[in-house]
Amino acid sequence: MYRNKLKGYLNFINTDCEFVQWVKISKLIINQKTDSLLGCVYNPPSNSKYSTSESFDEVENEMLNIKNIESLNCIIFGDFNAKTGSLPDYIIPDENLVDIFEFNSDEDILSYMFDYENLPRNSIPLHRVTSCNCAPNNYGHKLLNVCKRNNMYIANSRVGNDKGIGKKTCNDTSVIDYLLLSSNLFPVVKEFDIMEFDPLVSDVHCQLHVVIQAPVILYNSNDELSQFCSEKYVKWRKEKCSEFLDNVKSDHDCQLEQILLELDNLEVQQGIHQNEMNKVVERIFNQLLQKLLVNTSRLKIANQKATINLGLTSNVLIVEKNFIKRGKGTVL
Repeated sequence: MYRNKLKGYLNFINTDCEFVQWVKISKLIINQKTDSLLGCVYNPPSNSKYSTSESFDEVENEMLNIKNIESLNCIIFGDFNAKTGSLPDYIIPDENLVDIFEFNSDEDILSYMFDYENLPRNSIPLHRVTSCNCAPNNYGHKLLNVCKRNNMYIANSRVGNDKGIGKKTCNDTSVIDYLLLSSNLFPVVKEFDIMEFDPLVSDVHCQLHVVIQAPVILYNSNDELSQFCSEKYVKWRKEKCSEFLDNVKSDHDCQLEQILLELDNLEVQQGIHQNEMNKVVERIFNQLLQKLLVNTSRLKIANQKATINLGLTSNVLIVEKNFIKRGKGTVL
């Protein structure tokens, strides 16, 4: 599921592989030079009648086929049923061999071979840790080889609330659910965590929570998501504060009065639903934005940040853009 406003920035790619759903994410959303390829994976357990020894190869080959058409950053996550322990997901090249084969003169080869250096450059630890005592299995070695060949890196235990921990993701015994990232996507990961087990979400899996942030949004007068930008924006001018307040107070269409009445009605209700409060908050935001847009055809807002919230279980992908989250009793 995803918000309708993101529809123009997400392209669901239909492929033959039954183990992955690919989605191309526009570079405008996460402020990158290239688009990104997102894959939601479910790899059946090795003892399942649905498993196949070629599943990792199929996912990797499709990723490479899509990337060969255009250069893409990659995000892959889901249930791999792979136990990797804390084995490395990268290869440090032998610099003597680099000299012998004269790779120093080829920038593309050097960039590929030393891509792992982007992690410490972005304050991401090279070494992974895990709270799982399970020995790496065959699927784990396959996953690590996919990472090494494609310069993909496991985010578990490296970022967010899971940094330095490596929480268990399945049955409170093992780590088999992962988030994999291209090295240059680590800086845009705002949050990452392994959520508490919820039987309403999955049978035995914990939900992976990741938020990828875009720094600035460009709105037009219709409050539609039209473009993402990180270079130019309109700065708040303190001397215009009174003018803005006058615009807010001039409630000619009685919109603010209606909102206040709705808030009064919600205040006396028992068991307010979150959706009801969200609708009121969204109306307040739109009303304030409309006041800002008086005599202005377009406005860039610097401090309003957008996030793509990727909430997932073993076979569920939720893409959500959050603007405001507010509960009862919060002061605007």
